Amino acid sequence: TDPALDVKPKIRLKILLACLFTCMIGYSQSTFSVKYNPSIQQKTNMQYFKPSGDLFVGDCIPFFHEGTYYLYWLLDSAHHAALNGLGGHQWTVSTTKDLKNWKHHPIALGIDEEWEKSICTGSVVYANKKFYAFYATRLINSEGNVNEQLSYAISNDGIQFTKQKPNPFYTSAPGYSKRDFRDPKVIVDTDGLFHLLGSSKKEVVV
Repeated sequence: TDPALDVKPKIRLKILLACLFTCMIGYSQSTFSVKYNPSIQQKTNMQYFKPSGDLFVGDCIPFFHEGTYYLYWLLDSAHHAALNGLGGHQWTVSTTKDLKNWKHHPIALGIDEEWEKSICTGSVVYANKKFYAFYATRLINSEGNVNEQLSYAISNDGIQFTKQKPNPFYTSAPGYSKRDFRDPKVIVDTDGLFHLLGSSKKEVVV
């Protein structure tokens, strides 16, 4: 047969494979999201608060600034089962001035990148006329192991945060667990110096 007759089928096959590859790349880079609507949440009785649907409240991070209480909490999907058990947590915030009437806000610090498997617990401080959120990001490193590394974000209003680079900016010190390295607590002293405390454990040498 004439080889020229096979040109069109080969071109069509290459186009099909290219389309499939593009779809696979797009799917793998899609970010994690949950359907959280702050406007339909209950506004009182936060003692027994639970977000609607298959969502739950994780660790709470209380903060107070200029007459407003900020309650940051982890938005949990399916009891830590999201993203293959890596959590899929994101920070949400609820605010009040009297501890009775609450306002729920959209996700304050969410999963924006494919490598982010959970935005874990941390702390908030106010300095330089801005809110600073310090937290651990759970991820899978280049060797395929689960790691937790520290990240931070900045906000003008304490409601919506912008992640800063490098992200993450710090990993555990040599000799300490890279898997269990989270819950950063930050304190700003009177000189404006940031002091960061992180929880971890010594590595077990087998």
